[in-house]
Amino acid sequence: MRALVLEKKGELSLREIALPLDVGPDDVKIAIHTVGVCGSDVHYYTHGAIGSYDVRAPMVLGHEAVGRVVERCFLQSVLRQSIDTLSKGYKHRTCLAQALIHDPDVLIMDEPTDGLDPNQKHEVRNLIRELGRNKAIVFSTHILEEVDAACTRAIIIDRGRIVANGTPEELRAMSDLAGAVTLSAHGASAEKLSALGRVEDLNGAFRIYPRDKSRAAELAQDVVELVSREGWKVEGMFSERGELDEVFRRITLPDTVKR
Repeated sequence: MRALVLEKKGELSLREIALPLDVGPDDVKIAIHTVGVCGSDVHYYTHGAIGSYDVRAPMVLGHEAVGRVVERCFLQSVLRQSIDTLSKGYKHRTCLAQALIHDPDVLIMDEPTDGLDPNQKHEVRNLIRELGRNKAIVFSTHILEEVDAACTRAIIIDRGRIVANGTPEELRAMSDLAGAVTLSAHGASAEKLSALGRVEDLNGAFRIYPRDKSRAAELAQDVVELVSREGWKVEGMFSERGELDEVFRRITLPDTVKR
């Protein structure tokens, strides 16, 4: 059983339907049929097989719905197995099947790959991307690689406040590394490279930071032209994408967060 707890103030809407904060039975029905919830602290019945679990809603939703979520969550091989004997990965899938049984338009997930091995994480991320084609999926995570792997938009929340909101690319562009060029070339010198921007010595390589972020895309070409003029022998060169971890730390650390 899941609970819907609303604040005393603010606004709430589901599928463009505004819900009053003094929510009533009809409003709860809208929420129940619209939203599926899969938490990280998975609550499940530990006795009985998956086929008799809350995926057991055949009485309400029909055997076709059960078969659909069992197939979608790859539970066929353990369908008759007792839930308390399942691995954490399969228990996650069972919880997800329960959240999907009524085919909701909105799916809310908390730490969807917590405790999973690399193969299981890959499966869950693929499933999130597949479901995201025709559902709105909202999930919380502290694993920022998941933002790249599965998200089209990310929100960073610090102390209850939204401090960043954008696509992964937009958030990555906020990184100090975004647009920088790392160069390893025989004969290269920090002195000459400093004509293009701030230079960081990386023990055998150099990282050049654009002076103006709006011209970051041109920095790589400027470096190529300088290398060609100086006749340096390039061993390696690439443009930095920016790091979400660095953006998260800079925004949320107490001494750097913007208030």
